[in-house]
Amino acid sequence: MLHRPAIVLTCLLFTLRLAAQQFNYDAHWAEVNKYYEKSQPKSALKELDIIYARALKDDSEVNWLKAMLLQIRMQSNIDRENFDNYLTLINKNLPKAKPAARAILYSMKGEVLWQFLQRNSYKIQNRTRIDIDTARDMNSWGADRLHSEISKAYHASLADVKMLQQRDIKRYDDILYNEENTRSMQPTLYDLLSSRALAYYSSGGSSAYNARSRFYISDKAGYAPVATFIKSRFANPDTLSTLSYEALQLHQQVLAFKLATGNKQAILHADLARISFVRANDAIPQEGNTSAYQQALERMLKEYDGLPEQGEVYYLLAQYIYGTVDDGNREVKLEAVIAYCKRRSPVTRVQAGR
Repeated sequence: MLHRPAIVLTCLLFTLRLAAQQFNYDAHWAEVNKYYEKSQPKSALKELDIIYARALKDDSEVNWLKAMLLQIRMQSNIDRENFDNYLTLINKNLPKAKPAARAILYSMKGEVLWQFLQRNSYKIQNRTRIDIDTARDMNSWGADRLHSEISKAYHASLADVKMLQQRDIKRYDDILYNEENTRSMQPTLYDLLSSRALAYYSSGGSSAYNARSRFYISDKAGYAPVATFIKSRFANPDTLSTLSYEALQLHQQVLAFKLATGNKQAILHADLARISFVRANDAIPQEGNTSAYQQALERMLKEYDGLPEQGEVYYLLAQYIYGTVDDGNREVKLEAVIAYCKRRSPVTRVQAGR
């Protein structure tokens, strides 16, 4: 009993010492924000270096990622065209990153390279094509090499599908833009990274530089119900158009994941993206008076009846009907759209009868 106060004092001093050693991330982030608001990127970068080093030591994934993302942003404020620095920073951190963070970094790498390609497209288009391009300097790469590297990066970002699909996106709230309206439909890290990859693959890739290599979908299975679409096999007759083909395959994978979750609103959200992509690459022969695209949208009205995003289906249908009316008069086109919607929508019919 006589030694208890000494033991308590020792424990208290030990606790205070640990508290003193704790790193106050909030205080350091406040400093970064202060410098950012004052347009002092160099000062902000020094503070970010401190956070970055400590987060790496503490194994604080989100603080580490956030510090690195802001380092790239601050460097872009200093020199917007220095893509080499961004790429070097990402490549340097890839070996240090754990699987989830590594997936995010690969997605960022794809984006940096894609932005570089878009910013310099005219200059890159005029370069002589090299069959085997082994140069390390991205500034000397041709379009084929850049597309190859971008595609590899996005592929790597989605390499561990199972892990990504189990990773709650809420873990990364501090480094993501606020998108609460889509959170229920895209609740995982896989949703985020697959949508970023789709944005690139759907852009057309190589076909943007060679119109003859554009990928077209001639199989009406492209518009099939989700359960059929995800099991369908589509031929890619032209190796130059592989990026759009990869987009089609990724739409299949995303919809398969959504179908397995049973979240009907999330399925509709992904299905709308798929239908829009197929429409943009549609070479399906029309049978009868109604196109495969219109038939698919009309089917979707029934399949997703009552869901909030069903209005998006109506919008696409109205847009399509407007475009199919031969008469160039805008009023005639609008009347055709209104008449169609009245026939299709129970709500509109009730309102029209009042």
